Amino acid sequence: MSLRMQQAQAQVETYGEIEHELGKILPVYNVKSFCARVISSVKIAMTYREDIDQHDERRKASGVITNDCHSKVNPEELARKWNIGRDTAKKTLDVTTQEGIRTVVHPMTRRLRVHHLNLHQPRLTGTWHVNTLFAKVKSKRCNTCANVYTQGKFTRVIPMTSRKDAGKSLVEFTDDVGIPDQLVTDGAMEFTGKNTDFVKEARRMRICLHTAKQGRKNQNNAAEREIGTLAKRWKLRMTKKDIPKRLWDFGLVYESEILSRTARGTDSRTGYEEVTGQTPDISEWTDFEFYDLVWWLDRPVKPDMTDYVRRLARWLGVSHWVGSDLCYWLITDTGKIISKLSVEHVVRDDYLQEGTKKMIDDFNTALLETLNNENFTLDGDGEFNSINLDDLADEYDQNPGVAYDKGIEPSLEDYADMIVEDRPEDDDEDAVNKFLNAELIFGVGTNDERRGRVVKRSRGLDGKPIGCAHSNVLFDFREYEVKFTDGSQEKYQANVIAENLYAQVDDEGRQFSVLEEIVDHSKDNMAVPISEGTVRSANGTEKAKVTTRGWKLLCRFKDGSMDWVKLKDLNARHHKGAARLPEPLRRGCPQASG
Repeated sequence: MSLRMQQAQAQVETYGEIEHELGKILPVYNVKSFCARVISSVKIAMTYREDIDQHDERRKASGVITNDCHSKVNPEELARKWNIGRDTAKKTLDVTTQEGIRTVVHPMTRRLRVHHLNLHQPRLTGTWHVNTLFAKVKSKRCNTCANVYTQGKFTRVIPMTSRKDAGKSLVEFTDDVGIPDQLVTDGAMEFTGKNTDFVKEARRMRICLHTAKQGRKNQNNAAEREIGTLAKRWKLRMTKKDIPKRLWDFGLVYESEILSRTARGTDSRTGYEEVTGQTPDISEWTDFEFYDLVWWLDRPVKPDMTDYVRRLARWLGVSHWVGSDLCYWLITDTGKIISKLSVEHVVRDDYLQEGTKKMIDDFNTALLETLNNENFTLDGDGEFNSINLDDLADEYDQNPGVAYDKGIEPSLEDYADMIVEDRPEDDDEDAVNKFLNAELIFGVGTNDERRGRVVKRSRGLDGKPIGCAHSNVLFDFREYEVKFTDGSQEKYQANVIAENLYAQVDDEGRQFSVLEEIVDHSKDNMAVPISEGTVRSANGTEKAKVTTRGWKLLCRFKDGSMDWVKLKDLNARHHKGAARLPEPLRRGCPQASG
């Protein structure tokens, strides 16, 4: 047998007779032979690739070696400063970088090094939303309102001295972030006027403007939802740190930057990454918290080494457009806004020195007098469904961390027999309908939960209610309109609503919410201090007091709501959530029961 016949016979045994015959027509028809040739043509690089292999390393948090002059980057510290849960802080650190962390061991005697970032201004795809937020107090920089730009997860707040500066805010937004393809506004004159600066700039940058219809909040719900979130976070931080109202513009900018760099949503990614395609670096936002007391280096052109060059100030945020990277906005005791690069914390040892402590007290007193808002209150609101910051904040007074003395309210027993229930008329269907004003959560236990409320019956073109009632709820086909927290409104039948209501309660009929994470903690005067956290038994053995009295946790639920929950209730309802208590709470509470 010739060599050629032997090779042909070997190919038949290897690939099969059909593949061998197809290969005679064209080599690619022989699947096995074609795959082998493709695999053999692949070259695998075994060397270290800096452009690829360093990518994962850059996403990890950089190490920090400090003596508390600058903050450490860890989930607990990030959760405390950003007012987020520890799990969210861990996810945020996983999807961000911290390449600009500074390492300082001794007090500042010279200027710190400078680092630079590359900024990009791309064309922004998708639909963006903008709305105006008005304030009742003129800020330190004479701002009276602000435009809020967002696409749902990335948010940018641009303060303005007047609503007429809407065009300037659009230019600033496009220079800083990018040019949106589509932009949804409300019907305010500064957004829709033919000869306004906003419309001219939008036309020049070829932005497709869409105006939401008056009364249709769901058409611009993304902006209104973010404004509500910003107002709630600002009210919480302002109450927590006793921040003067005249710093509202710096506070809203800070909160918007935090939201854009926080991992949220079903994909647990940041809004900054969605918009820019880059992993955000949060180095500038992890060292200090808003309104922190800091030292800054005040060195003249010809310094005298005998002069005291450290000055006190309050930290107000990152100054992106002044100085270099890691440059911050500060406010001095005279109310002057400055941008400085060399900044560090006021540490505990500073408070222990009598001279420094007196300097700090004098600084705080002078700053509060400077930021007094008595003569800076604004009257009047904007037009076309204007949104006011103080009014929005009032809606969240019963939520995170705000407590007010509302006086003594009479109880039901005090009224005795004076309480008489009004009986509805026979034709008043809304008064006797059991589904109206019912609160619903669609998708309980999933990442797509939506909270809404039944507002009214749906009616046809003839004005009559749609659907008929039935004694069996499974056959109740009455149609209702449900309004969700994001502003949208949809129609559901009574049997679907009833099924959702049953899914929200346990066997005893109590409503429950799915806990997502613990954001913050607090205690009242009833909490047992650490000094009294032990008790001595008869045989002389010291034991920790088992109690949760006086401790409360700020919990974020799956539907996005937040509420203060007593620690004893959390132990009973959420065992896993109670096991993930914040580190300061585990140190401060003598011994949590459960």
